[in-house]
Amino acid sequence: MEVLPSAWLALVSGLARFGVDVEEPVPIPHRFLVDATVDETEKVVQQLRGYLKDYWKCFR
Repeated sequence: MEVLPSAWLALVSGLARFGVDVEEPVPIPHRFLVDATVDETEKVVQQLRGYLKDYWKCFR
Protein backbone atom coordinates (compact mmCIF):
# COMPACT_ATOMS: atom_id res chain seq x y z
CA MET A 1 0.00 0.00 0.00
CA GLU A 2 2.91 2.30 0.71
CA VAL A 3 4.16 2.32 -2.88
CA LEU A 4 0.86 2.53 -4.77
CA PRO A 5 0.62 6.33 -5.07
CA SER A 6 4.19 6.55 -6.37
CA ALA A 7 3.67 3.57 -8.66
CA TRP A 8 0.59 5.09 -10.28
CA LEU A 9 2.28 8.46 -10.67
CA ALA A 10 5.32 6.83 -12.26
CA LEU A 11 3.19 4.71 -14.58
CA VAL A 12 0.93 7.48 -15.85
CA SER A 13 3.67 10.09 -16.16
CA GLY A 14 5.93 7.60 -17.93
CA LEU A 15 3.26 6.59 -20.42
CA ALA A 16 2.44 10.24 -21.08
CA ARG A 17 6.15 11.10 -21.32
CA PHE A 18 5.84 13.74 -18.63
CA GLY A 19 9.13 14.66 -16.98
CA VAL A 20 8.16 13.86 -13.40
CA ASP A 21 10.76 12.77 -10.87
CA VAL A 22 9.32 10.12 -8.60
CA GLU A 23 11.31 9.14 -5.55
CA GLU A 24 11.06 5.56 -4.38
CA PRO A 25 9.15 5.39 -1.07
CA VAL A 26 11.12 2.28 -0.11
CA PRO A 27 14.47 0.95 -1.42
CA ILE A 28 14.24 -1.20 -4.56
CA PRO A 29 15.44 -4.76 -3.95
CA HIS A 30 18.58 -5.55 -5.94
CA ARG A 31 16.92 -8.49 -7.73
CA PHE A 32 14.58 -6.03 -9.45
CA LEU A 33 17.38 -3.75 -10.58
CA VAL A 34 19.03 -6.52 -12.62
CA ASP A 35 15.85 -8.24 -13.82
CA ALA A 36 16.06 -9.51 -17.41
CA THR A 37 12.37 -8.81 -17.99
CA VAL A 38 12.91 -5.03 -17.96
CA ASP A 39 13.63 -4.97 -21.71
CA GLU A 40 10.52 -7.04 -22.46
CA THR A 41 8.43 -4.75 -20.26
CA GLU A 42 9.73 -1.71 -22.15
CA LYS A 43 8.64 -3.33 -25.43
CA VAL A 44 5.15 -3.96 -24.04
CA VAL A 45 4.87 -0.35 -22.82
CA GLN A 46 5.87 0.96 -26.25
CA GLN A 47 3.29 -1.34 -27.86
CA LEU A 48 0.63 -0.07 -25.46
CA ARG A 49 1.50 3.52 -26.31
CA GLY A 50 1.03 2.67 -29.98
CA TYR A 51 -2.41 1.21 -29.31
CA LEU A 52 -3.52 4.19 -27.21
CA LYS A 53 -2.17 7.01 -29.38
CA ASP A 54 -5.43 7.30 -31.32
CA TYR A 55 -7.31 7.83 -28.07
CA TRP A 56 -4.85 9.79 -25.91
CA LYS A 57 -3.23 12.83 -27.57
CA CYS A 58 -0.25 12.68 -25.22
CA PHE A 59 0.87 9.38 -26.84
CA ARG A 60 1.11 10.81 -30.36
